[in-house]
Amino acid sequence: MINIEAFEARMKCLEAYSFSERYATAVSNLADLYTEIEYVEPMPLVRDIDVDSTLLTSSGLQYMNQFIHGDMPVPNHAFLISQPVVRMNYLPTVSMGSYTNFVNFGTMQIGLNQNEHTTLSNEYRDVLAEAAGSDVTTITVSEDLKHNRNGMDYRTYHENYVVDDLEVADSLFHEIVLADGATITLSELGGGLERLLFGRSPLVIQETTGISTIDATNIEAADAFRGAVLIAGNSVRPSNNNQGYQLRRLLKRMPDTSADLQEFMESLAFSQVPQRYWQDIGGTQLPFKETADIVRKELWRNVNLAALSRAGVKSKSKMDLSMDPVAFSTKFSLGE
Repeated sequence: MINIEAFEARMKCLEAYSFSERYATAVSNLADLYTEIEYVEPMPLVRDIDVDSTLLTSSGLQYMNQFIHGDMPVPNHAFLISQPVVRMNYLPTVSMGSYTNFVNFGTMQIGLNQNEHTTLSNEYRDVLAEAAGSDVTTITVSEDLKHNRNGMDYRTYHENYVVDDLEVADSLFHEIVLADGATITLSELGGGLERLLFGRSPLVIQETTGISTIDATNIEAADAFRGAVLIAGNSVRPSNNNQGYQLRRLLKRMPDTSADLQEFMESLAFSQVPQRYWQDIGGTQLPFKETADIVRKELWRNVNLAALSRAGVKSKSKMDLSMDPVAFSTKFSLGE
């Protein structure tokens, strides 16, 4: 592997977690499918895109754009990437709700034909099955999806890999028509650490939030909190647009009464555990105090809006909705 030292350094950051060895093995086995592969550090996290499904991620396609658009000569080897990401997908079969946060890993290579891609995909499925300790089901999403991206025409073959009704990874083969009419191909294989290794197990939530007991009553809130910490830790503020709106949506998964929120925050101890986890894998920029302030004020806003609604009182511009809920309730005589 080219740049193996950087890859080993990234994996070493996770040694404190029980899943580190399984994760490193899974990604290494994926890399071993290629004759020559280069590990690349994640690109700067994306903060200004209007995409609901993926937040704060430098995708494989984003990295490969420098070759696709002709800014760099096309290499003849594959690339491996591992990065923190929040994915917000609707997953009705997942007990933790619609929001699942995980660490992405994947490979990209230009120039393979579809048969070569299929061979790699089949071998990749075996890697996934070994890591998951379970059978992997293949679901064909599209066999000939045509779309346009940045002025270029794509034809994409897309498969999803599923373990116990949970999508854990996917495989994409693109034929791309360049501006000059020439055609190149791009093979992508990718997956998610937490989905692959844990599915619906609470272990990863326990380790990455510091909450000792995870069950059906708090798993959605705990999982959403982890995602919110990653987003807020990258200088995103709650808003009604783009990633700020997704942060706001995540924090609405928290309890919306003062007493219940207080109980949840005490179980969490509003701890630095989630922030430390994301920092270990290179995912956050802000100090913990700033991140905690962003999250706390939005949580208080939600509680105060809910209290106003229960009291039949309309919100007014002069109200500071980010006040401590007890002080807010007293100030506006809400009786809570």
